[in-house]
Amino acid sequence: MGFYADLYDNFVPFLPHLSHANQSSAPLLTFLIVSGLLALPILPFIPLRPIFLAIGILPLILTHPTTQRIIPAILDAANRIYYTRIQRVIDNDRLEDVVWSAPLKDVELWENERWSTATVGQNTSSGDSGWSKSNLKRGERKGWSRRRDGWSEVNDLGGGLDGDIRSNLTFTLEPGWHFVNTEDWRSDMTGSWVPDVGADQDGWVYTNDVWNEPCIKPPEEWKLRGMTRRRRWTRRIYYVGPEVSS
Repeated sequence: MGFYADLYDNFVPFLPHLSHANQSSAPLLTFLIVSGLLALPILPFIPLRPIFLAIGILPLILTHPTTQRIIPAILDAANRIYYTRIQRVIDNDRLEDVVWSAPLKDVELWENERWSTATVGQNTSSGDSGWSKSNLKRGERKGWSRRRDGWSEVNDLGGGLDGDIRSNLTFTLEPGWHFVNTEDWRSDMTGSWVPDVGADQDGWVYTNDVWNEPCIKPPEEWKLRGMTRRRRWTRRIYYVGPEVSS
């Protein structure tokens, strides 16, 4: 009885079109007839057998366990790439006139963290559990660095290093270069600096204890051996020439 009830519920919405009780039924029927007649000359050139074969096999492929495991990762990567490109279009639309006509380039910062399971680490400055900049070992790279290797000078960083990096972190630029005021710092969500690896959903790229072997998801054994992670932040700057003091 339930089957017939479901069948009835699914069939009822189409009754107005079959009985011409809807105002759009006649134009829709006319459109289908005309388009069908116009498609007849090209029908012999359409590979119907491969198309119907693909339609029949597609549900089996989409429901396969391997496909179900891979599709979310592919959709997530595609979504992040799409978001990055859309965001750049929005940023370009907000640019001021003086910026539009000026040379533009990206500057980057690197956020570095280390994993720790101990409450107080022997070689760490603070010993916070989990991921933290305070778990970085003495003498290695800082929590924020100007270069990927982490060993560059960071004393020229200004603004607060805690909280929202997107708006409160700046550093001295070369003469004539200025930060684009309509944009903030943004994390590299696709991990473009490691194209063969990528990044997780927050832009982190994980590495072993000595900052090598980048991967999206760290192996469980790294938690005992030690592991690190980096995230790339970028912001655009523009050139208007050195300022002339009066």
